[in-house]
Amino acid sequence: MPTDVLDAADRQLLEKNGISSEFVHKSDLTPVSTVDTFPGLYCTGSVCYFRESPDGELELIGIAMVDRQFRLAELIRPSDGSSWKNAKMHVLQGATYLSLFVTHPKCHFPIDAILAVTRTFLPKEHRIAKLLEPHMYLQLPLDYSVLHIKNGPGFNDPRLYYTAFSGAGASQYRLFEYSFAGFPGHAAFPPYMFGYLLRAKKNDYLSFLFGYHEIILKFVRKVVADVELDDVVQEWVKHCAHYSRGFGRPDGNVDKEGLAACIATVIWNCSVVHSADHYDFFHSIPMEHKPTRLRIPPPFEKGARTFDVKDLTNEDDRLRQYMWHELYVKPWCLKRLCDVDYQFVEEDMEEASRDFKRQLTSYESGLPTNNYIPLREIATSIQY
Repeated sequence: MPTDVLDAADRQLLEKNGISSEFVHKSDLTPVSTVDTFPGLYCTGSVCYFRESPDGELELIGIAMVDRQFRLAELIRPSDGSSWKNAKMHVLQGATYLSLFVTHPKCHFPIDAILAVTRTFLPKEHRIAKLLEPHMYLQLPLDYSVLHIKNGPGFNDPRLYYTAFSGAGASQYRLFEYSFAGFPGHAAFPPYMFGYLLRAKKNDYLSFLFGYHEIILKFVRKVVADVELDDVVQEWVKHCAHYSRGFGRPDGNVDKEGLAACIATVIWNCSVVHSADHYDFFHSIPMEHKPTRLRIPPPFEKGARTFDVKDLTNEDDRLRQYMWHELYVKPWCLKRLCDVDYQFVEEDMEEASRDFKRQLTSYESGLPTNNYIPLREIATSIQY
């Protein structure tokens, strides 16, 4: 997880190696060190240091592995030969784990509560319920299976050949805690807040996602324009805020713009953000760049061993990763955002829905050819 904040241990390590901390950023993968691995496998956290050039480019200048007590090991530099190659492989594994067990779960589980409250609290014909229903398709049973079904990829029963991770399920699920509760003393891991991506530091990927958010918000404003902010709506907001921090005010008091923003963010999260995560990172990046198992120990010291790529994994590891990649990472779009049907009966709402889909198509047509996910691949909801 990237951050501009360096702590005392970071500065001390850089100073020890004659490196100024000025213009240095870090990617913090520390939580991965909590994974309890199976015999012969490794999974270790790390911290990567990047120097920013005057033109904004980032150069990786060093990597330090992190032990189970979250202590930094020696700084491994690009000139350190085999140790450097080894360290980079463990960083790729750590980044994969952080993406799967810390970053991506924010798309899933905090929204589960909002969907459950919506289905149990609002009448089916309520405008808000109809607006959210297409974006709830399959999510709750899917997320239940991720958390509680022991033949799933998260539990990681090694007797099943589509389980690809290095450790036991309980210790991997522990990473979810850092996703929601945060990690005290580590600026890269603040506690979860609803709409957190909208406050994140802008980059090309987020700018692409934000473009869709603006279109969705414009559409939701039209749909809720004549929705009465009565006791039912305020109680709905109150219960959603109770289970998902930052969703409106805890007392349920909300104005039209606040209501539209919350609903739009749920729709955006369940469709665009989740689909783009899977399409652009989880599946488009080559599988060998996302190692889930490693059989060489991390370089806590320089020159600890020679590096041979053949030692990284065996055939069993690669088979498991391939099957996991095809079953759980590959996007399987069943219902598409560009075809969404809200089942509105009012003609003005139907026209708003048609205009919404036209706006989505128009936005995509104005993007560069190398956008992060085609509109046709964006699902309405969290379906995979």
